[in-house]
Amino acid sequence: MATRKIFRNFANYYIDSLVSAINFFATILLLAHLIACTWIFIGHYDSIFEKEVKRSWLSIEDETNIFYNTTWRYKYFYAYYWVF
Repeated sequence: MATRKIFRNFANYYIDSLVSAINFFATILLLAHLIACTWIFIGHYDSIFEKEVKRSWLSIEDETNIFYNTTWRYKYFYAYYWVF
Protein backbone atom coordinates (compact mmCIF):
# COMPACT_ATOMS: atom_id res chain seq x y z
CA MET A 1 0.00 0.00 0.00
CA ALA A 2 2.71 2.46 0.94
CA THR A 3 4.54 1.73 -2.31
CA ARG A 4 1.47 2.57 -4.36
CA LYS A 5 1.00 5.83 -2.49
CA ILE A 6 4.65 6.80 -3.04
CA PHE A 7 4.42 5.87 -6.73
CA ARG A 8 1.16 7.81 -7.13
CA ASN A 9 2.67 10.89 -5.48
CA PHE A 10 5.76 10.62 -7.69
CA ALA A 11 3.62 10.19 -10.82
CA ASN A 12 1.51 13.22 -9.93
CA TYR A 13 4.63 15.27 -9.26
CA TYR A 14 6.20 14.12 -12.54
CA ILE A 15 3.08 14.94 -14.56
CA ASP A 16 2.73 18.36 -12.91
CA SER A 17 6.38 19.10 -13.61
CA LEU A 18 6.04 18.01 -17.22
CA VAL A 19 2.95 20.17 -17.75
CA SER A 20 4.73 23.13 -16.18
CA ALA A 21 7.75 22.65 -18.45
CA ILE A 22 5.58 22.40 -21.56
CA ASN A 23 3.67 25.50 -20.49
CA PHE A 24 6.93 27.38 -19.95
CA PHE A 25 8.34 26.49 -23.39
CA ALA A 26 5.02 27.27 -25.10
CA THR A 27 5.04 30.69 -23.45
CA ILE A 28 8.61 31.32 -24.60
CA LEU A 29 7.73 30.34 -28.18
CA LEU A 30 4.63 32.56 -28.16
CA LEU A 31 6.58 35.56 -26.87
CA ALA A 32 9.31 34.96 -29.47
CA HIS A 33 6.63 34.85 -32.19
CA LEU A 34 5.12 38.14 -31.03
CA ILE A 35 8.52 39.83 -30.87
CA ALA A 36 9.43 38.53 -34.36
CA CYS A 37 6.14 39.81 -35.78
CA THR A 38 6.73 43.19 -34.13
CA TRP A 39 10.25 43.30 -35.58
CA ILE A 40 8.89 42.62 -39.06
CA PHE A 41 6.24 45.32 -38.60
CA ILE A 42 8.99 47.76 -37.64
CA GLY A 43 10.88 46.72 -40.78
CA HIS A 44 7.82 47.39 -42.93
CA TYR A 45 7.01 50.69 -41.21
CA ASP A 46 8.56 52.77 -44.02
CA SER A 47 6.56 51.08 -46.76
CA ILE A 48 3.30 51.00 -44.78
CA PHE A 49 3.31 54.73 -44.07
CA GLU A 50 5.01 55.66 -47.38
CA LYS A 51 8.00 57.46 -45.96
CA GLU A 52 10.28 59.38 -48.34
CA VAL A 53 13.54 57.87 -47.10
CA LYS A 54 13.45 54.11 -46.61
CA ARG A 55 15.99 53.03 -44.02
CA SER A 56 14.66 49.83 -42.50
CA TRP A 57 16.19 46.38 -42.77
CA LEU A 58 13.42 45.25 -45.14
CA SER A 59 12.74 48.24 -47.35
CA ILE A 60 16.18 49.38 -48.53
CA GLU A 61 16.36 48.79 -52.28
CA ASP A 62 19.93 47.93 -53.16
CA GLU A 63 22.08 44.95 -54.00
CA THR A 64 23.30 44.47 -50.42
CA ASN A 65 19.84 43.95 -48.91
CA ILE A 66 19.13 40.22 -49.01
CA PHE A 67 15.56 40.72 -47.76
CA TYR A 68 14.20 43.01 -50.47
CA ASN A 69 12.92 40.36 -52.89
CA THR A 70 12.40 37.43 -50.52
CA THR A 71 9.28 35.72 -49.27
CA TRP A 72 7.59 36.58 -46.00
CA ARG A 73 8.55 33.17 -44.62
CA TYR A 74 12.24 33.91 -44.99
CA LYS A 75 11.82 37.30 -43.32
CA TYR A 76 9.78 35.74 -40.49
CA PHE A 77 12.24 32.92 -39.82
CA TYR A 78 15.14 35.36 -39.89
CA ALA A 79 13.39 37.64 -37.39
CA TYR A 80 12.41 34.63 -35.25
CA TYR A 81 16.00 33.41 -35.30
CA TRP A 82 17.28 36.75 -34.05
CA VAL A 83 14.77 36.84 -31.21
CA PHE A 84 16.66 33.95 -29.69
